[in-house]
Amino acid sequence: HAKMLKAEEIIKLRNKFIVGAALSAFVILLTVPDYVPALGAILDMPIRLLLLFILTLPIEFWVGAQFWRGAIMTARHMRANMDTLVVMGTGAAFLFSAGVTAVTLLGWEVGTVKLDTYYDVAAVVTTLVILGKYLEAKAKGAASSAIARLLKLQAKFAHIVKDGRDEEIPIESV
Repeated sequence: HAKMLKAEEIIKLRNKFIVGAALSAFVILLTVPDYVPALGAILDMPIRLLLLFILTLPIEFWVGAQFWRGAIMTARHMRANMDTLVVMGTGAAFLFSAGVTAVTLLGWEVGTVKLDTYYDVAAVVTTLVILGKYLEAKAKGAASSAIARLLKLQAKFAHIVKDGRDEEIPIESV
């Protein structure tokens, strides 16, 4: 049963990584004009920001759901762990970008300040951490099965010499 649950977890992490990677590729493609202005705008800014928000939303809250759950659980106990770090970084990038998107879509003036978005950071970091979790789960699964195979090779009986005679006893008796 445990092996089946571990296999399900590995499949779930793999699927989350695939979805995260695919969506992140589109997020990066839509973000390229921010880093290479010479390429020109792919879409008008409000439409592009709305698309980035829509593409990053499932990455942040479905692909990265386990980080949010873990961060909330540890926060309840006034502790922090890796999930807290991931959520603080990607959450801040996503929420700030969502705010910039809202300001842009509503047409509010912010003076001469140029507001950047960080959807690409939120998407790529979440996806890469999920990749790490997937690779870790696969490695643990492989190590567990290797240990199980080694345990099967363990001797069942021991041979001892007692009173000049060779005796075979169960290994548990040694």
